Amino acid sequence: MRFIILLISCVLLSCSSDTIFQEFQTFDGYWPENEVKTFSVDVPSDTAKYDITMHFTTTHKYPYNNLYFDFELTLDDSLVEKNLNEIILSDPKTGEPFGSGAGDVFENSILVLEKFQFPQTGNFEIKVTHFMRMDSLPEINKLGIVVEASQRL
Repeated sequence: MRFIILLISCVLLSCSSDTIFQEFQTFDGYWPENEVKTFSVDVPSDTAKYDITMHFTTTHKYPYNNLYFDFELTLDDSLVEKNLNEIILSDPKTGEPFGSGAGDVFENSILVLEKFQFPQTGNFEIKVTHFMRMDSLPEINKLGIVVEASQRL
């Protein structure tokens, strides 16, 4: 019974009316260099400010302590925002994974855009590619994006 109450609480707390977009895409154990993960985000307001957070799920066998990725935001094939990001996934000295998780799987997140104001409403496209030296990046399970109204001052 406690498990059911805990599960329901987690679901209710994770849902927020401020979230306008949340999607996770999976990999087949690795992320090919030329594979672009694309997300389509419908933006309802051009006056609100949003936080865009990336989530990465990896296994403990991920061969690096970091992950470089290219983030691109477009509207009708016009570039709105583009940047190269680095997320630190584990301690470089000990290899101890950061983030949340259990067993072999860990999730880490990074704020990519903070208090970002979209130039207009509409359907924006977010493209993400890894920017690591390996052609196929192993031990990546999922990549997710959350766009929510900023609560930051």
